[in-house]
Amino acid sequence: MLLLGAALLSRRVTRRARRRQRVLTGLSLTTLWVFSLEPVADLLWRALEEAAPRTYQRGGSYDAVVLLGGVVDASSATRTSLQLNDNVERLLATYDLLRSGEARVAVLSGGSIVAGEDAPSEAAMLARQLEDWGIERHRVVLEREARNTRENAVFVDRIVRERGLRRVVVVTSAFHM
Repeated sequence: MLLLGAALLSRRVTRRARRRQRVLTGLSLTTLWVFSLEPVADLLWRALEEAAPRTYQRGGSYDAVVLLGGVVDASSATRTSLQLNDNVERLLATYDLLRSGEARVAVLSGGSIVAGEDAPSEAAMLARQLEDWGIERHRVVLEREARNTRENAVFVDRIVRERGLRRVVVVTSAFHM
């Protein structure tokens, strides 16, 4: 609508057409504004998340819980300081599954997000946090190379197969999937 209104504005037109142009342009800008409001965006996100299928079975026993990257805020994390973003619930869900004994081990996937050759991977940073919360180090398997969701899937699949992990639950968001 916005493009149509703008295109019509650039042409010589009648008064009636000019009015139509202004209405279309106004409606377009109003639509953009409404969908940029946080409550509207939250409703849209909620609808996406609620529609996603869930395969997790409460009280089940999993060989592994897989936590895909995208939890650490790359813009403010440093080598020694962990800053989490809005996806922190992924880490909390992983912790709950380990703490409750529903999962034996966690496979954490995520490569470097902090600049520098010796920078820790996102997986290593998240593992340190789980250890700080009381999860034993031997229960955490790291995949430190993935830079995107596809690589998360490929590299974690390799680890899961090599270790013979049969019952696996993936912790992520519908948006990430």
